[in-house]
Amino acid sequence: MDEPLAFTADEVERSLCERFAKVASVCPSAAAIAAGTRRLSYAQLDRSSDAVAGAILLKSQAPEAPIALLLADPLSTTIAMLAAWKAGRLCVPLDASVPPRRIEAMLRDSDAALVVTDLETSAVLSSLPEVKTRGLRWDEVDLAAPSDLPRATATAETLAALFYTSGSTGRPKAVIHSHGSLLNCARAFIQMLGVQPADRFGTLSSPSFMIGLRDMLAALLSGAALLPFDPRSRGSRALAEWIDREEISVLSAVTSTLRHLVTAMPPGKRLPSVRCVRTGSEQVFHQDVEQFRERFRPDCLLVATYGASEASGITAYRVTSGASLPAGRVPAGHQFEGVELLVLDNDLRAVECGRQGEVAVRSRYLASGYWRRPDLTRAVFLGIKYSIEPMRKAGGGSIISTASVAGLKPAAGLHAYSAAKAAVVSLTQSAAIELGHDRIRVNCICPGGIVTPLVYRGMRGGEEDARRNMARAQPIPRAGKPEDIAAMATFLASDEAEWITGTAMVVDGGMNTGNVRINFAPGFSGPSFQRPDRTSEPPRSR
Repeated sequence: MDEPLAFTADEVERSLCERFAKVASVCPSAAAIAAGTRRLSYAQLDRSSDAVAGAILLKSQAPEAPIALLLADPLSTTIAMLAAWKAGRLCVPLDASVPPRRIEAMLRDSDAALVVTDLETSAVLSSLPEVKTRGLRWDEVDLAAPSDLPRATATAETLAALFYTSGSTGRPKAVIHSHGSLLNCARAFIQMLGVQPADRFGTLSSPSFMIGLRDMLAALLSGAALLPFDPRSRGSRALAEWIDREEISVLSAVTSTLRHLVTAMPPGKRLPSVRCVRTGSEQVFHQDVEQFRERFRPDCLLVATYGASEASGITAYRVTSGASLPAGRVPAGHQFEGVELLVLDNDLRAVECGRQGEVAVRSRYLASGYWRRPDLTRAVFLGIKYSIEPMRKAGGGSIISTASVAGLKPAAGLHAYSAAKAAVVSLTQSAAIELGHDRIRVNCICPGGIVTPLVYRGMRGGEEDARRNMARAQPIPRAGKPEDIAAMATFLASDEAEWITGTAMVVDGGMNTGNVRINFAPGFSGPSFQRPDRTSEPPRSR
């Protein structure tokens, strides 16, 4: 089919399963997913996910408990996610490449009733004796078996997926997304990129992250073929060959990966099959656009998007063929359909046009909150107000929020994150002014670089490499630890801090002195920490 499949606004108010069933009925024989030499049509993907859904329902009798997915194979992960939704379950996609202890922490926190594994990842699960979650091995499921078990009924409000944050300030948090939230995001991306059944959609991100799941849904809910590729294990040169061989027409990749791709390609080489490139998650510069234009076909559409775990897609900027751009950074663009962006002052009132302020996001389709953390959901989504009355009755207290050094000195490529953390700092100061007479102190902590799996995952030297990079890039020659943040929180909560309020306490080993730049170095996907000679220039491809 050369025409897009209709995706109406009222479908966002239904479920992921209903939309997928509609697509599978329209193009049953079309390719749905291809990984290596294995390919499934939409009809085969539908039947396989039915079989896995049946196995999930037979193995787990707790309808409210999540289903964890720990699978190394992207094709199996895709089948299992659809199966979890068909079984009416909330799924927790886990990245099999992260350290086992992080997997253990997420399994414990999610309280999953069942974890689906394959031959490779079942060994990881076996190495975690403290994890008592029941397992379902992939080779135990007959994918050709018919499933006559009753199909669960989901609505837009039904919870669909948990995504864990990095845990940079200590404990990772699971952000909850509903069927409606994911449908709205998928529909926006399908329309923005013009995805249609004839497309071959190349994704470079795991569906254990929001960006990877969004890619998966943009392909499978539009009738396109989904083709996953792991650049961490296969490299940029192999990526260019794969794009050519598989005739990828829509490519989704973070900006630094695209920089590595165009740098690794031979001089004069183009990728003529690619008609649209979705990039983002980091800042995009005019120089990047010019380099990308040299490698893709002349009429290729470039779409730069920005979002966050809690808000998914927020803004997008379309760069069409021949469009002129301002020097420096590519604009953040326009908000997604169903998303309202507000620019607020310190009193949380809208500022006049042309004035500076903090960015707030309002939408029906934000994340539903944090899994099993009503305290965090209230604190982050509804503000500090839930702490005020109990503290007033007690005669005072101390409110401590977590911000970031990025909220004080914005970091390249972190638009939404920097804006959100700057809002925490501003809210802290406003609340301190208002609540001081009630003997309620309000402060926030701004951590710098704390060594967690998010920082060192993908770096060749792993955790030790991350520690060395941080240690040599800031005045105090060691990397940050979660215990450093805990020590500051303990102090702020104590009587010794009774005359401290409205303060953003920086705990960063000196990073915020302005002598450090966080960048993405060629050769690995993890961040590098440098003492720059010139901080005003954009990252250069080499």
